[in-house]
Amino acid sequence: MRFGWDSHKASNRLMQLAIIAAIGLIAVYSIIYFREPFSAFTNTLLADILTVAASVFSAVFATLVWSMYEKTDAPRRVWGYFAFGLWLWVMEKPPGVIGI
Repeated sequence: MRFGWDSHKASNRLMQLAIIAAIGLIAVYSIIYFREPFSAFTNTLLADILTVAASVFSAVFATLVWSMYEKTDAPRRVWGYFAFGLWLWVMEKPPGVIGI
């Protein structure tokens, strides 16, 4: 731990960073979706990349929360199912992809 920081301050700063990042990603996605500043291919590619990034980050963080609980804790079971569902979202095929 850095000098002068306690765990509560570090948690608050991390939460503020996460909120700023989420608002920024929503703003970027909205601009790409509504204004369509690039070619059709590039707009679709960027929108798909942002969707995949959101699903991967969600699944990773849900798995990290799941791993913080002991095997006997009740929330671990709930977070396990939630993380599994988010990993299924990661493996979902994007709409424009052809094949298996």
